[in-house]
Amino acid sequence: MHNNENIYKAAKEIFYESSDPKDFVAIDSNIVQLESLKSSIADRFKFILLTGEPGVGKSMLLRRAHYELGNDEIMLIDHPFFSLQELQKELSQRLFGKEVDLLQTAKESQKVFTIFLDEVQLYGDELLEYLRLLSDTQRFRFVLALHTDKQSEKLQQKHFSTRTYKTLHLTPPNWQELQIYIQKKLLHASLNDIARGIDAKRTKKIHHFTKGNLRQTDKFLATLFDILDFFYTNYPSKIDTQKIPVKYIEMSAIHLGLLRA
Repeated sequence: MHNNENIYKAAKEIFYESSDPKDFVAIDSNIVQLESLKSSIADRFKFILLTGEPGVGKSMLLRRAHYELGNDEIMLIDHPFFSLQELQKELSQRLFGKEVDLLQTAKESQKVFTIFLDEVQLYGDELLEYLRLLSDTQRFRFVLALHTDKQSEKLQQKHFSTRTYKTLHLTPPNWQELQIYIQKKLLHASLNDIARGIDAKRTKKIHHFTKGNLRQTDKFLATLFDILDFFYTNYPSKIDTQKIPVKYIEMSAIHLGLLRA
């Protein structure tokens, strides 16, 4: 720790949930899917599905792919729609600057529109059927991020089974990947002292509680550093600045309801 600076306060802030694609952390479990998605954009397709349980990084990967591709012809919409009218209105306005009949316009257009849509598991049958109709015009193609569950599986089979070019499935990282994820975030913020303190023993403990879920891990680390911030500010003699005591990791788990006291 340098100049008695409270680095725990700074560490806490970097684990608050971010939607900035620049905050994407590349680990083996997501970089392969990112590169596969980027390379697939050059191919012909109607649908590419990005699936995985909540919190594994689907939304961030979608944003990162959109950011890295840097193509004005690719649109990202990161909020769900709950009515067909909302979907039609936003697509029309963002693509053409006015409300149009998208199906008719697509038939007359020479362009191919690529749309990234997030939280698609929240879409009803009417919206999904409309996406199918748009894709059948050959002028719209979609990358859809959705949760992996029984309902989503039914949606995939009903609307996309014969139209899906590729399904990319994200899984939670193992403890080694999680250590890389945590340390990369800390090192990017120049918090080298803390990064060195997140050793295998402590990472395995964190992974045990979060199961590698990235959203849960971010929440867990923000809670952990909030606790360390409190003790460093009020009871500095109780803090080991070289390594994070395991008891504070367990305190974080108790606070989040992941461990019974």
